[in-house]
Amino acid sequence: MEVYNDEYAKEWADADAVLSDENINDSFKLMLRSVFVFSEDGYIKRLVPVPEEFDKDIIDKAIDDGEIELCEGSILADKHRYKVDGDRIFFKPLNFGNEEPPWTEIPNLDGKLQFFMFRLEKL
Repeated sequence: MEVYNDEYAKEWADADAVLSDENINDSFKLMLRSVFVFSEDGYIKRLVPVPEEFDKDIIDKAIDDGEIELCEGSILADKHRYKVDGDRIFFKPLNFGNEEPPWTEIPNLDGKLQFFMFRLEKL
């Protein structure tokens, strides 16, 4: 994942190193435990594990109230439309305006997809 070093320059860090760093806050570590699913319905879904300390009744109420959505037993943090064109993968950024966002290519660097601050490996 992309992190900032002591000089505030961006660099890539191995997930295990970030997870074992006691100076990194738990919410950031939870984000790092995200799983990205390229689903057959045309969406890249970022799934975040439900924190163990969360009360099941609170989760159930949040689902009933439409505040969160569960997918495959995890919290659906966000989703983006995607398409494959040959060996290239494109996604549509989240749309915050009235205009349809353009398809944006996901760079493939050293066999890993660079999707925002993550470098994704296929499992």
